[in-house]
Amino acid sequence: RGDSAMSPNLDRTLLEHGYAVMGVNARGTGCSEGQFDFLGPKYGEDGRDAVEFAAIQPWSNGNVGMANWSWAGMSQIATASDRPPHLKAIAPGMVLGDARLDSWAPGGVPAPAFIKDWRFFLHSRWEAIRQSAIDEHDDACVAQIATNLQGEEQHSITTEVARHPLRDEWIQTRQLSDRTHFIQVPVLSMESFQDEAVTSREGYYQETLDQSRLWMVQTNGGHDLYESLTFRATLVAFFDHFVKGLENAFEKRPHLEVWMDTTSHPAAPGEH
Repeated sequence: RGDSAMSPNLDRTLLEHGYAVMGVNARGTGCSEGQFDFLGPKYGEDGRDAVEFAAIQPWSNGNVGMANWSWAGMSQIATASDRPPHLKAIAPGMVLGDARLDSWAPGGVPAPAFIKDWRFFLHSRWEAIRQSAIDEHDDACVAQIATNLQGEEQHSITTEVARHPLRDEWIQTRQLSDRTHFIQVPVLSMESFQDEAVTSREGYYQETLDQSRLWMVQTNGGHDLYESLTFRATLVAFFDHFVKGLENAFEKRPHLEVWMDTTSHPAAPGEH
């Protein structure tokens, strides 16, 4: 089901360019066991385990890259901060580097509506996974989703943010930009000035990285612009160089590119 994956179009592109694609449900989401804890300390540890698992599969050559945006971008930052040995490059887009100032309370002003809407979106994705599991007769997954929904109700992000209105230890442990200086792999960062979901601030995490290994694409447009086919060509070239090891001169590209589009028209995902 297309709505149970982050971007089937991007997955297809990567497959066409010779990459194996593995999707992972975060702890306590979808079919995964455990307690869901958005941006909690286990986030990077679980990501590290997933990367190392992928690296030893028979279909893998041991070189792993990570792609996608939003929550899937945040997982890359958390994972790379944990330094899995087989991770070669990440391409995070549209992330919350400082969740409180980027989303939960911009400028210190609480913004509960977005958190509430995001939670509904999360549940809709889990429902898509549940329907897919039903189609595949995966009874264990169906049962796990029911368990996860109960666990999420008890520790919902809306409740937790309300419990922590000021910057305290709970908030601070979820600030990804506090640990991004541990990242050692090349990073392709994409951010949109008009991002309606996470803003374009991103906690300024890019400032903590090795600038010689950072490439940034900044553009106008919204949260899902990571789906742009123009950016996808850049993404594939980035992975071809740093994951496949191809000599395509990507390292000689400008470290900062600003793309400005002056027109807009309706387009399906992956057709920008």
